[in-house]
Amino acid sequence: MNMDKKHHPLYATGGKTVCLYNLSRLGLILEDESSEVTYFNQVAGHSCSQRYAKGVFVFVDDEPPKLYKAIAPYMTNRYTLSVEDADFLDAAFADSDCATHLSVDRTKLEESAEAWIYVKIDPEVENWSYTGFNAGAGILTWDNSD
Repeated sequence: MNMDKKHHPLYATGGKTVCLYNLSRLGLILEDESSEVTYFNQVAGHSCSQRYAKGVFVFVDDEPPKLYKAIAPYMTNRYTLSVEDADFLDAAFADSDCATHLSVDRTKLEESAEAWIYVKIDPEVENWSYTGFNAGAGILTWDNSD
């Protein structure tokens, strides 16, 4: 079934939406249900699933893209996360200069996938990319591999 834009669930609400397809670097959606903006991306490799969340989008300051190069190939075609995947990702976050404040939200392993990782944000770890947000949760996202 070919669904035109006006019948797509994200557009049907009449709200503001931002497509993150072809995102060539890491981004973080700071989850906030009161936001008027919904971000969506294609995720989970070849399954081409669509995921969306309300919040504020920020780029992850990953230059050169060390973290991206570590996690994107590892996550290719993953539809969910295992505890071992979460351990790998947490180690990659801890080893980066840009994501030491992030950890995989282990209550959402089944909902996480390639290009859509639910994370917890530690407010005690200083981050210069964004400040003053109350978000304790977010979604790490990038371009899907398909």
